[in-house]
Amino acid sequence: MNRYIVFIFLLGFSAPMISEFELLPVSDGWLVGGTLALTFMAFVGMLLSMPRHRYRHLKGTGIEGTARAMSWPETDGTAANVIGLATLRVSLPGREPYLVKQTLQIEETKRAAFTTQPLPVWVDPKDPECVFIDWDRVPTVDDMVRQSHEAMLREER
Repeated sequence: MNRYIVFIFLLGFSAPMISEFELLPVSDGWLVGGTLALTFMAFVGMLLSMPRHRYRHLKGTGIEGTARAMSWPETDGTAANVIGLATLRVSLPGREPYLVKQTLQIEETKRAAFTTQPLPVWVDPKDPECVFIDWDRVPTVDDMVRQSHEAMLREER
């Protein structure tokens, strides 16, 4: 709902500004401003609906749990970020584990943890299909190497 308020504000703000300052050599500033604002709103809407941000509002308000990747998007090894359909096995306290399919964007540095470790997630209590992976708490490849190295050093002692 808040996105729409921002979009309406941007539309109302940009059109008179273009008309007032005559930024474009067109007779009808409202038409040009409205077109530019709608284009901008579509771009912002696209960014906000990207896989990493779709359920961000659940962080701290949803049910905290873990998920394991059962399948993930294919990659040829050259992509920095992989976007595609993944299947997660979500485990929540006091509930049976269940499967969820989502389109995800997986950073290159977090791909190893995504495929090998339990992931911290937040789940919408009203709709268990809405799952947000808390990427800030997912270790990077460097973190995983450091943890493995520290564990090996502890075993040698």
